[in-house]
Amino acid sequence: MSEVKRYSHNGLRGMLEHKAGRYVSYERYAALKAERDELAAENEEKAKVLCDILQPEAAVLDRKHRNRALSAIQAPDTDAYLNSVRAEAISNALDSSSALCDPDCVMDAHDISHEDAELRSSGAAELSDELLAYANQLRAGKDGK
Repeated sequence: MSEVKRYSHNGLRGMLEHKAGRYVSYERYAALKAERDELAAENEEKAKVLCDILQPEAAVLDRKHRNRALSAIQAPDTDAYLNSVRAEAISNALDSSSALCDPDCVMDAHDISHEDAELRSSGAAELSDELLAYANQLRAGKDGK
């Protein structure tokens, strides 16, 4: 999932990029809609197959039906999309908390010594690196398992 540029209307100056804008470009909107429709179709097919397989009168599934049910449950496009959303959330959280890795910011915010701030910020930096590595795993299609 890529970052969506948002815009606000600003009188005579026209459309300006704005983080909380109410407008997006038509091309980006169309691309997002197509992506959403593709994921919805994948999940609709999965639900349809499962309903066909798991009829109330079918107490025991034979091997063929079990395999069909298992393959229907898997939705790789949806999983990849959700992993990209998770990775983006991690990246956004890290971006918004980058001051925790700066000893001077930590020292000022908590009124502590430079040595204590160094310890805290180095721990935060290590955590940040681990989370960033995990976000990259999610983007690469590995869910961390």
